[in-house]
Amino acid sequence: MNDFLTKFRQFILDNSELLYNELTYKVFEEYRDRFLDPEFVVTVDEEISNLFFIFSPFMHVFDESHKEHKKMLFDVNKDIIVEDEDKLNCIGSGYIGIDGIMVIGMAPGFYNGNKTDILSKPLKPSFYFALTSKMLREGFKSYLKRIYFTNLSKLCLSRNLMDDKSYNNKYSYEKMYERYLYILKEEIRILKPKKILSLGRDVFNFMNKNGIESEYVFHPSYYIYRKQFELGKNNYHSKIKELFEE
Repeated sequence: MNDFLTKFRQFILDNSELLYNELTYKVFEEYRDRFLDPEFVVTVDEEISNLFFIFSPFMHVFDESHKEHKKMLFDVNKDIIVEDEDKLNCIGSGYIGIDGIMVIGMAPGFYNGNKTDILSKPLKPSFYFALTSKMLREGFKSYLKRIYFTNLSKLCLSRNLMDDKSYNNKYSYEKMYERYLYILKEEIRILKPKKILSLGRDVFNFMNKNGIESEYVFHPSYYIYRKQFELGKNNYHSKIKELFEE
């Protein structure tokens, strides 16, 4: 294990008594500059601890030749970065080699202006801070080393904007999906995923409408609303195991 991974793993172990959201915030606080550096990619091996994948916002590879993918992904996103108190841009996280699994959600969570959101400016890693992220990352635990997380919408809006009728039409989910479809297509072109997993019917239908083949599963919010965290986690584990064993 290289020096960075050794220190990163120890950092997680030293703070392992914290709740998931507290620890992920602390990780991002410590390593934010590396996440935002287009040149910084973590090269891992198959033996690394699952702790890295569950608590890591980093893009990672197994093959040095895939390191350039991070710069390519950042380049396609940089045109939409906003300097605005009510918005953040969301960028993918996870495995950026080829032939992995791409997991796609609807949109980033609300921008609440809390310490995590402020720290995350201008780019918020996909599926990292929230309870939905915890369920997915624990459910996919054994396979996270080969998963890339992203969203159809790349813009994280404040709850105030989403509740404001004057903004509602401009920032409807459907319009956001269409606006950032070109970025999603670039993510797919660059990473050439083995399979694409759509979280929720809206995502699946949008993908299908645009001729992009994907597998459908419930969004984590389906289980969270019903207070079925363990069921959701187990179902995700079964599904991802099935995809990788096909």
